Amino acid sequence: MPKKKKKIRITVSDKHRKAEIADFVNKHLEAINYTNSCTEDKDKEVLSFEEWLFVNNYKKLFDYFVKDSISFTESELMQIYNDKVMSL
Repeated sequence: MPKKKKKIRITVSDKHRKAEIADFVNKHLEAINYTNSCTEDKDKEVLSFEEWLFVNNYKKLFDYFVKDSISFTESELMQIYNDKVMSL
């Protein structure tokens, strides 16, 4: 036979105390939501450098990569990649 769940009922008549409790609950809900969104980002798969180049339309031309008629060295793009992707 399953156990009955105990219900706790709190009555608060003081308006100030009700406001304090509501503030406490809201702060904790915000913290829970923030924690969930942070852990969701960690679950996302990080693009490799080569995938990132492809997704961002960088084309290899000799020893350079070109996008919108601007050329970059591999080390310059690696720095951009590390700043943007690896910091997530």
